[in-house]
Amino acid sequence: MTDRIGDVTLLEEPGAEIRVDRERGVKDLDRDRVPVAVRPPVDGRHAPHAEQRVESVLPAERPADALLRMGTPVDHRPRRVPPLETGVESRREDMDDRDGVRRRTCPADCLSRRLARGGSVRDMARVTGIGGVFFKTRGDKEALQRWYAKHLGIALEPWGGAILKWPDDTASDKGLTVWHVAAKDSDWFAPSDAPFMINYRVDDLDGLIVQLETGGVAIHKGPEQHENGKFAWVLDPDGNKVELWEPS
Repeated sequence: MTDRIGDVTLLEEPGAEIRVDRERGVKDLDRDRVPVAVRPPVDGRHAPHAEQRVESVLPAERPADALLRMGTPVDHRPRRVPPLETGVESRREDMDDRDGVRRRTCPADCLSRRLARGGSVRDMARVTGIGGVFFKTRGDKEALQRWYAKHLGIALEPWGGAILKWPDDTASDKGLTVWHVAAKDSDWFAPSDAPFMINYRVDDLDGLIVQLETGGVAIHKGPEQHENGKFAWVLDPDGNKVELWEPS
């Protein structure tokens, strides 16, 4: 007996049990038999003399054969991938498994559509903290490093910078970093003309103020008590405004 799927004819060998689903392909296949393909019909008619037996490329114990034996429809037709739109990187949502947790990451175009539907920025790959603060000196680099080490107690590493570790912070909030953008016409950083201000968490603001004044550093403003702690401000040798914060 022969049957057809598209342009391929399936032959049933003696003793084999083959059922064909014309929409999806082979449904059931006897454990010891495999379909053999022959040359497509000529002029719409089957030509037995043109049949050429072809060896199966799948060993009997391959997973695809196991699926056939279990009666699972297998569609071997190539999948068509639609072309990407101009300027669009990707339409798919990738899976990220960092830390052993499966998360979906969304490309920029996917994210914009999701946010338009009321989604959250939590759905995207995102910043998790401040990994470092880097700024350029206006004068002597080594002198500025020594000033921070002497007056603010920042321990310098041999390479000239410092590493501040959250476990060393004993405040009740267990360590956090505030990030904020100031308006173009803001005087928040005055009297400095720098376009930034660094806030340093301290463990004892009153003691640090005494230490600064003893070392000849003028307190620009403060101390002030606010709902989230005490604050004071000084200027470093480059004229950068430095904010000192003891969290409550």
